[in-house]
Parts: sequence; structure tokens; C-alpha cells
Amino acid sequence: DIAVRPEGLEIRRDGAVTKFVQAVEQITFNARNALDKGQTVTAITERGVFAITEDGPLLTEVAPGVDVERDIFARMAFRPRVSADLKPMADFLFRPERFDLAAALRR
Repeated sequence: DIAVRPEGLEIRRDGAVTKFVQAVEQITFNARNALDKGQTVTAITERGVFAITEDGPLLTEVAPGVDVERDIFARMAFRPRVSADLKPMADFLFRPERFDLAAALRR
């Protein structure tokens, strides 16, 4: 249960399932194969953005209002690396009004 507030994301209640785990029963997308092909792999959640690298996930952006320890790390089965250049996620993503995603990505 989450809400978008002017000051950022409000996480009212976490779900029961841990999303970032050590192992899975079934693979629907293999990041290792994509990396081996020279592709860039990015995992985007409502809480943060992770670059998937040869060394594992790297937290690169955090949603406004999110506490990294409480709202991200405590909800993962492992501790990811954090970018030395950790940035806030784009604020337009958390506004209630509609926006032109294509125009925003061209900025």
C-alpha cells in the first residue's frame, strides 16, 4: 500500500513477499545472458533503480521519501552495492498529473 505525496513516496504497508531474492524457481529473463551480449540491464521499482552489473545489482537512484535502509535494504534478501553517485529518481515520476514520457526521456 503506497501513496504519492508532494514530499515523495509514502509506503503505508509493505507486501508480504520479498521481491529481490538469492534464488528463484523459474527464470523469465536472464540478466547474465543479456550482459554477456553487451546489453544494459536495469531494474526499476517504485522505490529505486538498479543497474544490473557483472558484480550484481547496483542501486543508482532512490525515490523521494524512501529511506534506503528501511524501505529498500530491509526488504531484500541480500544487500546490493550502492552507487557512489546515488541520485534521486526523477520527480516528475511521482507527480499526480499526466506527463509525456517520451519528452521527459529526451531531456
